[in-house]
Amino acid sequence: MPGLDSGGERRFLESFSIDVRDIGYVPWAGMKKFILFTGPYKTYPKGLIQNLWTGFGGAVGQEPGDTLNWSKFGLFCLNFNLRNNWGGNFFLEGGSCYDGGMDYFQWVINPSIYGNGLNYNIWLGGNVNYSYNYPRNFLAYQAYTWQGFYWTLLPRISLELNSNLWIEWDTTNTIISIWPVATPRIDFTITPTMTCGIFNEFVFTTPGTDFNKTEFLTNRFGFLFSYNFKPKSWLYIALNDYRVQDETDRLTLKNQVGAIKAKYLIYF
Repeated sequence: MPGLDSGGERRFLESFSIDVRDIGYVPWAGMKKFILFTGPYKTYPKGLIQNLWTGFGGAVGQEPGDTLNWSKFGLFCLNFNLRNNWGGNFFLEGGSCYDGGMDYFQWVINPSIYGNGLNYNIWLGGNVNYSYNYPRNFLAYQAYTWQGFYWTLLPRISLELNSNLWIEWDTTNTIISIWPVATPRIDFTITPTMTCGIFNEFVFTTPGTDFNKTEFLTNRFGFLFSYNFKPKSWLYIALNDYRVQDETDRLTLKNQVGAIKAKYLIYF
């Protein structure tokens, strides 16, 4: 069945004369952004493809304190879902960007695929872009990938692995660093209302493409116990152990934290 799927967004983040910094994190106070997206959507009664959406649009934005310059981007998106419970998404963005007093052409390519079955979920995606590298203060290529899976090993035991990879280039288009992160996790269902999970986050860093010099940068171990003791009432017990690499290239304890949280719904 063909159709037209459209969407839009208007965003104003203004602080006015009220200082809200002590309340919490307020992103980009003063930023303005408009997005308009539309395109044909079609479902197929038979065949490999179940539905397909192709979207076109544009966006304009203005940074805080800038009253003259607007960033302007063109947008394209292709999204499909297959009958075998797999699907994918392709997103493309490009245009002129005004940021921090600079004017440059920014582009982003973002492909991803995903799928699920009776006992598993799997996902894989990436992002390649030419944009401003804020930690290093220069314009360059960057890439980011994410991948993982969830697998029900036994009726009460499930395994999950999340990982991502960040790649940085310098202004001469040379790779200067790679940052791999992997987080395996195992969850146990003790009862329908009681679960516990254990995870460990490994963070590595590689200078350039010299993988022989890859370093084990940080390690975070975590444990979470959850108990739904009454409707919409929960008890949480969490433990966290965080270690970082020191001057001798050994992982040393940075902090250990334990917390107990109870959330109770009172009817009246």
